[in-house]
Order: sequence, then structure tokens, then C-alpha cells
Amino acid sequence: MRLYKLSLLLLLAAAVWGAPVQHVEPGCLGTFNTSMNCSEELSADHLVEHRVVLEATRYDINDYPELTTEQVLDVKKLERKATTLTAMLRDDDFDVIKFTEALVVFITSPITRKLPVKLGASLLPKLDLYSNMVISKAFVKDWVNIPGYNKVFNVPNLEYGRARWFTEAVDRQPEDPVIFYSHGGGYLVGLYPTFVLMMNFIYKGLRNDRLSILMIDYTLTLDAPNPTQLIEYVETYNELAKTSNNIIQMGDSAGAHLALQFLRHQNYKPFKGVVPACKIQSTGGIYLSPWVNVYPDDDDGTMVTNLGKDVLTAPLMRHATDVNVPESWLRNAPFNNMYKDKIDWDSFMPKSVFVSRGQNEVLYDSITEWTKLARLDDDDIIFTDPHAIHDAAIFTPDRCDIMPEVVKYLRMLGY
Repeated sequence: MRLYKLSLLLLLAAAVWGAPVQHVEPGCLGTFNTSMNCSEELSADHLVEHRVVLEATRYDINDYPELTTEQVLDVKKLERKATTLTAMLRDDDFDVIKFTEALVVFITSPITRKLPVKLGASLLPKLDLYSNMVISKAFVKDWVNIPGYNKVFNVPNLEYGRARWFTEAVDRQPEDPVIFYSHGGGYLVGLYPTFVLMMNFIYKGLRNDRLSILMIDYTLTLDAPNPTQLIEYVETYNELAKTSNNIIQMGDSAGAHLALQFLRHQNYKPFKGVVPACKIQSTGGIYLSPWVNVYPDDDDGTMVTNLGKDVLTAPLMRHATDVNVPESWLRNAPFNNMYKDKIDWDSFMPKSVFVSRGQNEVLYDSITEWTKLARLDDDDIIFTDPHAIHDAAIFTPDRCDIMPEVVKYLRMLGY
């Protein structure tokens, strides 16, 4: 129950804001419990080098003249909390429970203090993919028996380690199914352990030793402007397609938006400045609470009726998009807002797709409009999760109604 509450708080905060933490590549952590000691596996000189470390804060307080004196003091308090997190990460006996508790406190602070979206995103900790996979060993049962767990997938023009396997089938063949997953978070939020737990739920639910799952930790818009994220996605998909002809796209929220942008780029009209996509088509698609309306109006249907029931609001999404897309004329462009992009989606969508929407999410109407434009039919599944908020699957993957339906969909595809 303690971990359940921590996961909920952690992702509740992450779903609203965004963030910094990086690591220097592997070596230690061959075994991982709620407390671990690396000293037997690495010399003392290498402990810090192989420990996850907190990035420098990425903001200038002078860029936020609108902050009150009280908010400026709050920012200073958060800096001190960041120092505490760094010290915990450098401790020889790393306690994941204590660290997660401190991380939750750190993450929720900018939300309660109503700091600007960009500032909040700059202050919040981010764990890279390697770090998430390591931390998740405490919760992923039998991770040591998962083939390829946390193995790097090398991609040209992508920073080393940003694409990793949750699992790679032994002697993987081109026809073996590969789920290619891109995470949500408004392009401002990095990965957290419950994203990894979503992959574990699928892996354990299917029990298919030919299944592989690849995750991408794309660069956030705080660190690289749009369309860097799509470029990295295309580069990774292209490399994967060299050894696979059975790729199932999977993404939640902004990750689903990224996956759909890829389909448009690949099959309809290439985005300017983005590398060409290969012609290997996806064999399936899983789009959880797809962010198909990135610049919503306050008075758009469920933006009004579900206001207060969801973690998202129209102003919050607009503010995030202001950061993600500096060019104002692009923010309302149809290719960024799929719910009004009246192209022939049906001509290039995977034959069968799974789309989820929460009954209480503000994007409910926008998602519904996009499914109509895409002309989803009997081969597709549109799952409405009763009483669910936006992207509910990332909060508690093992307790939500969505993930069992995802497993059913994949079984329907024969996996």
C-alpha cells in the first residue's frame, strides 16, 4: 500500500509538470533490493561515477519577474531539496523507499505553489531511462529472468542509452512482435518507474517469450526544441525496422501524440527538417489518452464539463505547448492537433488499433473527434475507462482498468 500511494503521488505530480536527473552508464546494481550496496561490485573511486546524479537546475530566476517574493523563496527551498536528493543518490546504501518519498515531496511542491509551467518543469527531478530501469528492479519481480532487461538499443544520431529494451526476445526474429513505447508527460516530463511497470504488466500478462518491448527516452523540449522529439522517434523506428517487420506502436498522452505524428510523417506529408521515415508499416497501435488537442479552448465541451475532475486543464496544456512550440502559428496547426486534422487517417493507420479515453478527462471530446476522423471500425478498440482521469494507466498500472484491456487487445492480435 505504501508503494501504491507513492506511485500515485509521483505520477500525479509528473502528469502535471516536468523536469532534470541523469546518470553515467552502468556497471553496478547487478542486484537491487529496497536498499543496495555497490561497494562490493565497484571500487570507491567509481561509486559516484556510476551513481545517478542530479542535473544542474535549468533556469534563471530573472526570467520570471512575475514571481512573488514568497514564490522566489519557495524556489530556493526547492533548490535545497534538490541538494538533499543528490546526497541520497550518492549514499553507498541507497534506500529506494526513502528516496522516492523525498522525490514525491520535491515534485508536489511546485504544483502546490502554482509556479509557472516552464519553471516547474525546470525544477522537477527527472530520472533517465537507465535509472528508471534500475529503480524498477525493486518492484519488477524476477527482472533477472527477463531477457535483455535494460539493454541498450543503439540508434545512429540518438544519444547512447536513450533507447533501451524492457525485454528483447532471445535470438529475436523479424516476425517477432516488438512494442515500441514512447512515454507521456507533455514533452516536459521525463520517465518515472511506473512507466516501466506498465511494460512489466504487458510482459507478464502475455507470457510470450517472443515478445520484445523497446522504450525511448526522447529529449524533452526544455533541452531541445521541437521537432527534435520526432526526429529521435523516426531515427529509432527506422533502426528497429531494419530487424523487425512486426512493430506495434504504443504511447500515452504526449507519447501517443508523438506516435501519431510519426504515422503522418511516414505516410502523408513529411515534416520539414525531420529525417525521412522508412516504409515498414506498424502492425498495431496502442494510444492511451492521446494528446490530440494541444492548444484547447477553455469552453470546448469536456474542457468545461470535466474541469476539476481531471489533473489537466485547458490553460495548463496551452502553457505547456507555449514552451514546446515557440512558433505561435504552429500551436493551432491541424498537424499538431489531430482532432481537427482532416486528412485520410484511415488510409495509413495500422489495421487494428487500441485507443483509451477516461470518462472524466478534459480531452474526452477531442479524443472522440479524432477517432471519428480516423474512421476507426470493428477491427479497432475504443475503450472508455469509467470515472478515469487523463492517462490513468501511468498512475497505478497494476490497478487500473486500462492495462488488462491492452493485454486483451494484444492477444487479439495473436501475441
